Amino acid sequence: MSKKNEELLENGAFTLTDENGTVHDCEILFTFDCDEGEVVAYTDGTEDENGALAVFASILGEPRQNGDANLLPIENDETWNAVDAALSELFGEE
Repeated sequence: MSKKNEELLENGAFTLTDENGTVHDCEILFTFDCDEGEVVAYTDGTEDENGALAVFASILGEPRQNGDANLLPIENDETWNAVDAALSELFGEE
């Protein structure tokens, strides 16, 4: 893992610029290693259509040149199952 990604994980937060150029301040909920790389689950503090905290998960790639996190899609069902289990444990769902 790069030094920049280590710093990002230690800080527990990062910025993300979406396709419209809007900057989002994101908080890291948890991370774990998997076959695809470092998984990061995070929120930008918004709510989903049900009023629940919107939570996202991605593979953490090397940081972009502007310092933004480089988030890659999770492409493995086993990884998604691990994310779902961790979220259920975090939020006390069964």
